[in-house]
Amino acid sequence: MTRFFTVLLLVLAAACGEITTNMPSQSTVVPPALAGEWTGLWTSSAGDVTGELTMRVQEFAGEVVLHIATDLPCIDGMSFLLQMAPAAFTAHIGGQQVLNGEVTAPSAMIGTYACAADVGSWQATRIRTLPVIVDLSGVWSGALYREGALPLPFTLELQMTLESGVLRLAGTIVAVDQPSVAVVGYADEFNDAGYRVFFESADGALRAQGDGQYGPLRVEAGQYGVFAAGTLIGGGVFAMDRQAQ
Repeated sequence: MTRFFTVLLLVLAAACGEITTNMPSQSTVVPPALAGEWTGLWTSSAGDVTGELTMRVQEFAGEVVLHIATDLPCIDGMSFLLQMAPAAFTAHIGGQQVLNGEVTAPSAMIGTYACAADVGSWQATRIRTLPVIVDLSGVWSGALYREGALPLPFTLELQMTLESGVLRLAGTIVAVDQPSVAVVGYADEFNDAGYRVFFESADGALRAQGDGQYGPLRVEAGQYGVFAAGTLIGGGVFAMDRQAQ
């Protein structure tokens, strides 16, 4: 089964960058040789056992974020300590190096992995560049839409933080004549076209997700569901824009 991990780079090799607009920009923190989205395969030295590996290397608020999607045996969800050089990186768990990579050509990377579960090698190709991750924090205004009802305007005061490598979202939805709803969630899949957001209320009664766009920041045609005892009982679509800051 493919597992997804996003890990915070703890040892940085460059100075902090700064985001000044709503549009994605070039990173000043991520080494250029490593930045972007990489896809490839890992191969066990024990035989014909292989699997897929995808890495996204980006920046958020002056920190390097590495997102890994793989079924590699040594990637088991524990916290990483990562170190980056201009064209290489190593990953350690519990003081043991489990993964390393080195750029061998402008869009080619190779490496090895080793742990108690397996030993092997991997290779990947950079398939595209990725922008700096834009901070979604701020006050958003929008409306909920459902069939047979008038639109319900709302505001969402949102905070986005990086916690153990995950881009966490937290805020409160306020609508007229409705109780305030605290929501938590995460943001992911930041690329040149946009990003994706996920929200859920603490009791699980409200769940929402949508694709966002830049300039200005907006989520259009997102979907939400209303649940009771884990069963979907209603829902619709929503749209929201971040207010000027």
